Amino acid sequence: MPNPRSTYAGIATGAILLAGVVGFGVGLPEVVGDGSAETPALPDQIAGYTALSQVTAEDAGVTSDEDKAALEEFLASAEKQDEEAAEALGEEYGDASVRAYVDAAGMANAAQTGGTGQFSVTVLPGEETGPVFSGGPYQADTYRLQTIDGHRCSVAWQSSTPGAEPTDLDYQVECRAAEGGLVYDVYSIGIAPEKAADILTELIETT
Repeated sequence: MPNPRSTYAGIATGAILLAGVVGFGVGLPEVVGDGSAETPALPDQIAGYTALSQVTAEDAGVTSDEDKAALEEFLASAEKQDEEAAEALGEEYGDASVRAYVDAAGMANAAQTGGTGQFSVTVLPGEETGPVFSGGPYQADTYRLQTIDGHRCSVAWQSSTPGAEPTDLDYQVECRAAEGGLVYDVYSIGIAPEKAADILTELIETT
């Protein structure tokens, strides 16, 4: 039986990478604007995904004391990372909202399925976005820059089965859009490109 502590630790590490990479390694310094817009408070749920800091033992199918302790450790790390990323980006851009989200129901089976969908949201003051480069050298067979539902996106994938079509878990997708003096960025792992674009649309419409 997989060690639940290692399972949650692995997901927490992924979340830290999600929150940490946005803004520092994917071109957010290209965002321009007068910086006067105030970034929104981000919701506890977006498109059926739950903010990491709000995941409960019931959400994740956790029942034993050991599992609950591991989950609490994971949640504390996630909340701290959200706060530190927002603070660091706020120093650079004047204001920032950052929050990481996960498919909470999928967490319980992550060790068996190979992972679960998760994403990080970053919102900064700005009026334009540059190209979204976050997948390494451009290679049409594994990495593409695309416009999906009007959002600029980078789509990278590596099929877990050679020669097979990629599954949702094979994707790393980042989508970005500017609206109302703010730049919205969604960086996802284990989520199909169209779904990542849908998440960005819902984020803009509800914040």
